[in-house]
Amino acid sequence: MVKRIALIAALVLGVLLLVLYLSMRRSQTVAGYTANAPAEITSVEFRSSQSVTNVSYRFSVGGRTLEGRSRKSGDGRDRYAQGANARACYDPANPERSEVFPASYDCAASR
Repeated sequence: MVKRIALIAALVLGVLLLVLYLSMRRSQTVAGYTANAPAEITSVEFRSSQSVTNVSYRFSVGGRTLEGRSRKSGDGRDRYAQGANARACYDPANPERSEVFPASYDCAASR
């Protein structure tokens, strides 16, 4: 019984550490997205079974229109609506690497 409890505790700890690592890695990636552009939300899909919202968006950089897709945790339909204005934060060296945020978001402040 004690071994079973120890195994479960180890598995839970492992999952928590993995989630923490992935969260920190994503934060570091987004911190590199220092350039920004106005964006338009093109579609929003909430998946209740996974508790995530998939947000598709479009923005322009240097006369080129780019499209992106972002996965937000939880129900983001209150923050993102199809046709709404948003803010695309992107990597100035590679604008295809981007993330979408509400229109009032300050990309430079996330650094």
